[in-house]
Amino acid sequence: MAECAGVYADEATKLMLLGQSADAATNLTHAMQLQPHAAELRIRRAAALRQQGKLREAIGDLEVAISEAGGTYPEAGQLLVLAYNDLGVRLAQQKLHEEAVRWFSSAIDANGSVAAFFLNRADCLHALGRTVEALADLERARDLSPHDAQTQWSIRTRLAMVCPQPLFSTQPSVARTCALIRSPCPSPVLHGHHARPRRRYITIEGHSCSIMQTLGRPRSSFPARLSATRRLQVSL
Repeated sequence: MAECAGVYADEATKLMLLGQSADAATNLTHAMQLQPHAAELRIRRAAALRQQGKLREAIGDLEVAISEAGGTYPEAGQLLVLAYNDLGVRLAQQKLHEEAVRWFSSAIDANGSVAAFFLNRADCLHALGRTVEALADLERARDLSPHDAQTQWSIRTRLAMVCPQPLFSTQPSVARTCALIRSPCPSPVLHGHHARPRRRYITIEGHSCSIMQTLGRPRSSFPARLSATRRLQVSL
């Protein structure tokens, strides 16, 4: 049985490299039927499901793998936090901001060192009218990326939406928080870009939680394989 499972797993690897994630997931399911307690197979299937956009199924596989491993499985945990964020983005795009906040919070609870997760949640909190909480997330994102000019600019553009001028006079405490977040931000180099802030979506690929290379790029610059439903919010 182990040998047959290995054949299915090897075929799944080839299919993933060809971008055929659905067929890869099918092969991994067959392999899991032969080796039901092989955590690696479950994690690989979760990765294939995530590529298909079947996020809830992917999350289920990853949570089972971590549970069966006694609560700790770093590789599964890294992929799980990305799936949480992916699902939050999808729900935010559908304007289901309350539910999106819960998934972004799950991502933050699992890995609170990624500024983009806080930026995403801040956008949803702002959409829900929860300004003070949105500002707290923006401040945390600022603290996590003090030397990243692109992220700092993203924070500034969000502040333009979260803290409009009329709010300053009616809610002085909010104004003070906005000023606190703004003050340490380096001046961005924009080369004449004066467009109004817009929300764009990018994704964190693979197991890396770094967004330094993808923040702030226009939609046309993303590889064709990135779908709009699997992108993180960022204002340009």
